[in-house]
Amino acid sequence: MEPTRLYAKQQMLNTPSALDGISLNDELQMRRKACTIINQVSTKLHLPQIVQATACALVQRFYMVNSLRVWHHYNVAAIALYCSCKIEENLRKLEDFIPAFSYYASKQTLTAQTDSEEYRAWQKIILSGEIHLLASTHFELFLQHPHELLLSLVEPLQLDYRLAFFALGFISDCYKTPIIVLYQNVEICIASVILSLRISSTRHSSKPPNTALNSGSIAKHDNIYFLVDQYMKTNNITQKAITEVINWITIFYAQSKPLLQQT
Repeated sequence: MEPTRLYAKQQMLNTPSALDGISLNDELQMRRKACTIINQVSTKLHLPQIVQATACALVQRFYMVNSLRVWHHYNVAAIALYCSCKIEENLRKLEDFIPAFSYYASKQTLTAQTDSEEYRAWQKIILSGEIHLLASTHFELFLQHPHELLLSLVEPLQLDYRLAFFALGFISDCYKTPIIVLYQNVEICIASVILSLRISSTRHSSKPPNTALNSGSIAKHDNIYFLVDQYMKTNNITQKAITEVINWITIFYAQSKPLLQQT
């Protein structure tokens, strides 16, 4: 089951943030920072992957209809993660949630205590922003995620642990981009598998061509490519969509290093 609402690719050029004068590059970086802090806080609070994924998806959907000029990315990240805890039934009390979030929002220099002005400010941001975030996402809360689909494809596509691990990593990074609200789960999943095959093939190509290990790996990858191609034909997945997703992921990695230096 796919999310009931995907956005047109062209809409990324006319988001509310773009209309408010924020460049596409800056918008992508601020969205990414929101998802990065979600991951950091989730780790500190021992939240499962599904909570992080839902929170990042909410952030991406929110900024398709709201401007970063009005809604700071850290505020929306806090609201989205708190809502995600409820949606995925992994509740955290505000007195635990706010100190953890404020710690990373302040670049690890401040922990808001329950009797502080900082705590009350975050409490107001989260509680007053919940309804607006849910309304902005059309109350479409129970989403299927591409990593769930990937697990179901491990056996049919004959993916080994390494390939599945790489693909899962690509899918996780997709949540830091608008990919997750622009493309179907199956397109994201297949694109991630193909990228995993490319990386693995590149590594094996550095080995002597006559080794049995290298020959076996090439044959195995060829078989997986064949299975992927058949899966794409059966499910009407276009090469155009796969190429677009791969391009988005490539852009994400190209921009990740300067982002890490700024965060």
